[in-house]
Amino acid sequence: MVNGANSSEVRDVIRKYIKPYYDSFDDRSRKVIADSILYFSHAPSLPETIPLDVLPTPFELTQKIDELCAWLATELCIDNREFDFRDCEYSEDLNVVHRLTRVKPPLPSGAN
Repeated sequence: MVNGANSSEVRDVIRKYIKPYYDSFDDRSRKVIADSILYFSHAPSLPETIPLDVLPTPFELTQKIDELCAWLATELCIDNREFDFRDCEYSEDLNVVHRLTRVKPPLPSGAN
């Protein structure tokens, strides 16, 4: 049984099962996923519409969303250097496809 509060155990699960699945998506989809992970790693709290304790996982997750997202970002090799939490907007509307959008797109690499 995986201890969801144990960094090395959860990161091992991410490497073995989630990373190959994440890598199978196209670039645009990976960007949406990456933005969501980075957003929730900086969010002051998890939106009420996303309670971690009801997600269908085979083991209990840590209740620290920033910790879980940091593990995901590391293991999925998500670059967070260009990410700014303030450039994103989260919608509570369950009817929209992408509930997180960048209101200000990132600058191209090397631009000031």
